[in-house]
Amino acid sequence: MKSRRFWLPFLVSLVMLSVILGATAVSSPAAQPLFAQPLGEPNAIALDTPEIFFTEPYSGSVNSLTGYEETAFWSATAPACPGGEFAEPCVIRRKSAGYLTIQNSSAGVSIRSSLAVDDAYVYFGTSSGQIVRIMYQWWGQTAETLAAKENSARGGDVAVDDTYVYWTENSSGSGKLFRAPKSGGARQLMYNSIGSPIKQLETDGAGGVLFIADCLFCPGTLTRVTPSGGGFTAAYGRPYVQAYTLIDNTVYFALNFGANNLHLESASIASLNSVTQGPDLSDTAVSVMAVDDTNLYFQHGSGGGGPLFRLSRSGFSSSSPTAITADQVPIGDLYDNGVYLFWRDNAGPQSWVYRLSVNAAAFQVDASVTDIEVTQGIQNLDNDVTPIQKKWTMVRVYPALTSGSIPTITTAIRLSGRRNGVPLPGSPLRAEIVPVQMAGNLRENMDDTANFILPPSWLTGTVTLTADLSVLGLYDNFPADNIKSVTVNFANKANVCVKFLPIDTTSRLTFRVRSLASGAFTPGFQEVYRRFTTLWPTPAVPYYTQSVALRKPCFLCAPNRPFNMVGGSDKVLVNLALYEHNIWDSAPDYCGGNNARTHYVAMVHPGINTN
Repeated sequence: MKSRRFWLPFLVSLVMLSVILGATAVSSPAAQPLFAQPLGEPNAIALDTPEIFFTEPYSGSVNSLTGYEETAFWSATAPACPGGEFAEPCVIRRKSAGYLTIQNSSAGVSIRSSLAVDDAYVYFGTSSGQIVRIMYQWWGQTAETLAAKENSARGGDVAVDDTYVYWTENSSGSGKLFRAPKSGGARQLMYNSIGSPIKQLETDGAGGVLFIADCLFCPGTLTRVTPSGGGFTAAYGRPYVQAYTLIDNTVYFALNFGANNLHLESASIASLNSVTQGPDLSDTAVSVMAVDDTNLYFQHGSGGGGPLFRLSRSGFSSSSPTAITADQVPIGDLYDNGVYLFWRDNAGPQSWVYRLSVNAAAFQVDASVTDIEVTQGIQNLDNDVTPIQKKWTMVRVYPALTSGSIPTITTAIRLSGRRNGVPLPGSPLRAEIVPVQMAGNLRENMDDTANFILPPSWLTGTVTLTADLSVLGLYDNFPADNIKSVTVNFANKANVCVKFLPIDTTSRLTFRVRSLASGAFTPGFQEVYRRFTTLWPTPAVPYYTQSVALRKPCFLCAPNRPFNMVGGSDKVLVNLALYEHNIWDSAPDYCGGNNARTHYVAMVHPGINTN
């Protein structure tokens, strides 16, 4: 809708009156309060973030929103509306400069259409089959019937120009467009859509209307219908249109011919197919659009939600849109009055009407992947330690918030792997969710990185690992640094086998892998062993042990004596005993059969003082 600037400021104070749609008229306007009670006036300073303009107390209760100059109008569902749980809206609200007027439709009548507003009236369709209007500048006026609908059960959109009120009556697979004089009179059928409902009805200011409907082999076609002689003529524009907005005689629209082919175009209403190309958009959907003298505004993202964007009209073909909000749920009925944007949001336990300054600062977020660390236990951020093939490997991906309008974001990070350009099995790995702070994430904190355990099939040869980051709920203004790759060469090394040997001591304290009585692991052994395997550069560390404890080597004498470890006097003899054991010991097949060298480790009980 075209921007309308504020005018005659003193008039605002004169016309902000509540009007109740009652079945009977009330006393003269002069007997009513001049102003409604101010309710929750937002900050008078235009803010750079969306602010709640009004809160409806029930989920899904804001049904249609539009505006006229500085005032926003919307319909809402309230407990008093007929129909109980499935009630249609029966309340119309308007709010401007902090004052709220509640207008209730006639008793038992529900609103079954969008709202349209001119300088004096609100227009809508009722569930009982009438197109009506109500004068909103005076208290207590009753609804005035302008025309009868063809089918009272069908709802749709309502629009007005200086002379006519227009409305659609839609079903799931068809729609009809009608008009009638604003002063009242017979309806006229303007257009019959056989294949689809008629959506997003708007007057063009030149006696015609625009809308989106399917035509033969042309889904989502932007269509204009104008009077011609005694009938009406339809002109068809571009297909696959998702949303549009109109100012003067120029229409801006978003269309999507397929995956990743979403872009903006503009055209004169007199020649809808002579288009000017606008920017390509990265996501899949544009849900709403609005325009004023300076800028174009729209929401786009995946699945209908996403941030609100602003695009200069003067740079429509040469500039890129700028995000002015964080991610929003799919919003409805974006209205622009040249000073504020207004929209409705029904996603929650309540429903809200929001507003945002059209001059809001750009909402910027720049997240990035700064480092990829490939570790098997010891590593630095330059990955100077060569990983070993077939060994347990963790990849830590480090996200960062380089700059932004908020101090903390949430990211989703994926890791993919390729060998010789071919994706590895299971690639990409399941995304990890990581919060990121402007202050920086800490390497010491595992929760500050996305951590991936590589599948066994990835742990050989030369592998290229690529991490890609997405910011959840926000638009990243600089996505080029959201992807980072590192190439890893896994070295081929044989296993190392270890024999853990208990030693007999004069203190009668012996540390064993397992208890001789119960067979259970000695407390602390498994933790030490697991750490040992991560630190040693070998694919695996198989081990074995024996129940007989080592004693001092004694050539040509018997029996061997226990070690005196107190003070460490027998440390040299322990090493000699290990060497002697190596001469006579035979490693099991799972060690020698894999070309693994065997290392002998003497286990000293932690209770013995070896200093």
